[in-house]
Amino acid sequence: MNFNIPLLLLVSVLVILVIAESTHLEAENLEDYSLEASERACRRVRQPCDKKKKCCESFRCRCHKKFNSCFCVRKAKKLI
Repeated sequence: MNFNIPLLLLVSVLVILVIAESTHLEAENLEDYSLEASERACRRVRQPCDKKKKCCESFRCRCHKKFNSCFCVRKAKKLI
């Protein structure tokens, strides 16, 4: 009977660790999803932009006098 108590404690600790790990993975997935949602909310190529409507990370807002408006364009890659 005394052998069953440490075994039961070991099993319960393992179950708690498995639950904690799965909860941690779910939290990471939710964080990735929120990042994707914020990326979708930003502006991409040829979409109008201004101070309120920001371009996505790999784009920048460029204003054209000819069109009298601003659009998102791809950032130039820096050569090192």
